[in-house]
Amino acid sequence: MGVNVEAAEKLLLDEIAWEDSRSRPALAANVTLAELVDEADFTGGLFVHSDMLARAQIRRKQFDQAQVTIERVHTWLDRDFQRHYDMDPLEAFPDYGAKYFQLQAELALAQGRKADALAFYHAYLANPYFRREYGAPSQMNAQKSLWKELGGTDSGWEAYSAVPPLPPGVPVGWRGGRFPAWANVVYYPWVKVDYKLPPMKIADLEGRTWANRDFPGKVTIVYLWGSWCAPCWPALKTVQAFAERVKGRPDVQLLTLSVDEDGDKLAEFMKQKGYTFPVLRSKPYVETVLPQFRLGQFWILDGDGSVRLQRTNSNIFEGSEEAHVQELLYKARQFWK
Repeated sequence: MGVNVEAAEKLLLDEIAWEDSRSRPALAANVTLAELVDEADFTGGLFVHSDMLARAQIRRKQFDQAQVTIERVHTWLDRDFQRHYDMDPLEAFPDYGAKYFQLQAELALAQGRKADALAFYHAYLANPYFRREYGAPSQMNAQKSLWKELGGTDSGWEAYSAVPPLPPGVPVGWRGGRFPAWANVVYYPWVKVDYKLPPMKIADLEGRTWANRDFPGKVTIVYLWGSWCAPCWPALKTVQAFAERVKGRPDVQLLTLSVDEDGDKLAEFMKQKGYTFPVLRSKPYVETVLPQFRLGQFWILDGDGSVRLQRTNSNIFEGSEEAHVQELLYKARQFWK
């Protein structure tokens, strides 16, 4: 927000130096899902802090240092991000890949390189994956003013700002609320893992016992929650809508894992809300997979019963269950046989 930028810069430099000095122990053979996700998140702070540091350096007109920091962001995107996260551009570009071009544009504009700034702005404002999420009319208006300042015409702007359509099969998504320009908003991406679920034998609220044999041949969407977890509640509307959409399908199914310890209270919650999606209640099993669990997670299991994608729900689709349902189906298609 431009407050105490000098002090913020020092704090960020200290934080980055500390993260650089950390060493990561090798994963054990009996690794848990939590450890695999941790491994991916280990480097995530470097992206966030480098993004903020570059903005601070640009504000302080430390342009050479800002360029070095921006290249650090680029290196992270090319190395750690590609290794640990799902590279579907629908997930990867809007909130991560676009950051690099945004920073380059801000630096170019601060240095008076207006033509360069327009080139970098174009790299994300005309990207269909970015425009799918944000639209960014205010940014488009600002860049149009810059275009006109450099002598551009309306017809030239129309060609410059044209956005190609999304590839076939990509969901249009939700054009929801906008975030203020100063907000350092980073959503949780889908983490790439390959984790075989341990042996399971858990009854749902209807009395059916679920075991590992119920997963082969189907892609399974799993949601981890608790009835007392208020941050989980917005996603439950999506979970219910998705369960209804895929009911009876031979290729995809949904179930949820609850950490509720009181089965009667859980059943009452489901009844009051009118939810009918499958609920498996087993906190001990969840603790086997995630010794220190975080609720609000979606998992996508392949046809062999292995967790292949994990994401902590960020409620970015709150208010538009259909958009979230379409996205989950889109992600599940990656593992259909």
